[in-house]
Amino acid sequence: MSKKRRALLLLCVVVMTMLWAVPLASAEDPVLGTAPAKDAPLVAQMEGMQRISVKNFAKNSVQNEGVVIRQSSIQDGKIVIPPGGLYYSWRVSPQSRALYGDQLVIAGKKLYFVEYGTSFDVIRDVTMKVGDCAPMGDGSKCWELSSIGYGFAGDIPGATFQILKPSGNYYGTSFPVRVSPLLIPASALTWGSHNPTGTLLPGEPTDWQVQYYGYNVATSGQSYLIVDKITGEEVHLKEAATGGLTWMTVTETAPVTATLAAGKTMDLGKYKVKVAALDAKAKTADIEVLEGDKVVASEKLGPVTDEMFNYLPEDPMARDRLTLSTDEFTVHLRVYGGEPFVGEEVALVGYTDLVKLENPSDWPFDPRFVFRPDT
Repeated sequence: MSKKRRALLLLCVVVMTMLWAVPLASAEDPVLGTAPAKDAPLVAQMEGMQRISVKNFAKNSVQNEGVVIRQSSIQDGKIVIPPGGLYYSWRVSPQSRALYGDQLVIAGKKLYFVEYGTSFDVIRDVTMKVGDCAPMGDGSKCWELSSIGYGFAGDIPGATFQILKPSGNYYGTSFPVRVSPLLIPASALTWGSHNPTGTLLPGEPTDWQVQYYGYNVATSGQSYLIVDKITGEEVHLKEAATGGLTWMTVTETAPVTATLAAGKTMDLGKYKVKVAALDAKAKTADIEVLEGDKVVASEKLGPVTDEMFNYLPEDPMARDRLTLSTDEFTVHLRVYGGEPFVGEEVALVGYTDLVKLENPSDWPFDPRFVFRPDT
C-alpha cells in the first residue's frame, strides 16, 4: 500500500482566501474531510490500541489511539480502500502543549512534543447552500453550511455552520447564526434586560412577547463566523476565520533539565548550554549554546512577566521570548512545574535531535503514512 493510501492525523491544539464553496477534496487524498459511513461498525477495544497516561512537568495527560477506515468498497471480492481512506489517529488531552515537556505515544513510539507553529485562515464573501463546504487555508478544512431553518417566530431564519476537519470529524462546537430586522442583537443583553424579576404577562410591563434575540456572529475561542444574509435557500457568509497548526517539532530524546547559576553549563547532546549572564530581578537570562569552544547560538530569554501567562503557551510570540531554537535543538526557560528563577539560578529545559513535521508531510518514522494535524 503506497503512502498516499494512508494518513496519520494529530487530533489535538491553524493565508489563503477562498471565494467559492466546493466539495473538500484533493488529488492526493480524494476522501480528505469525509467520514466513515454512518452505519460503519465501531470496535471500542482492539488488540494493540492503547489508552496511555503520561506525565509532563506539571500534570498527567491521557492519550488514545485508534485506526479508522473510511469510504472503502468491495470490488471483485476484495476490500478496496481509497487513498487517505486508512488513517491512524492519536488523540491527546486538550492540555498537551509546548513548554510542558509533554510525551506523545504514537504507534508505540514515545516522542516529546517540543514546539509548533500556527496560522490563521480567513475567508470572505461566500454564498452557500446547505451542504456546501467553503475551503480555507490549504483546503484540508472547510466551513460547512449544515442547516437552514426557522426555529421560532415564523419568518426569522437561522443557519448553522460547522468546521469540517481532514479526518471527517467536526470541530467540537457548531456556529449558529440568525439574521433578521425582527431580532434584537444578543449583545443588547450584555448588561441585563429591563425585565423585572417574576412571572410576566404579555405587555406587562415590557413587550417581551415580541422580543426575540439572535446574532449574526458566532464564536468559539479564536474562531468566528459572520453572516449578513440568510434565506430559505442560501446564506451569504461575510467572513469566517479559524486557526490551526502549520508544523510541529518532536524528538525521541528525553529533555535535559537543569537549574544553573551564571557561568555554569549543562550538556545537551553534542552541545553545552551555558548561562552567560542572568538577572533574577528582571527575570532574564543570557544563554549560549556551544559546540566545543564555538558559540553556535545565543539569546536573551525573558523577561518572564505575569501578563505573558494570560495566553501562554498558545501565544507564539510570548513563547519566542522564552525560547532559543534552531533546526537541531531547543532551549527554553522552565516556566511550568516550578519557578524559572530561584535565587541567583535559572531553570532551563533543552531538547536535541529534533524532527520537524510539516502540515502535511511524510511521517518520518514510517513513510507509508502522511502526517496531518486534525485541528
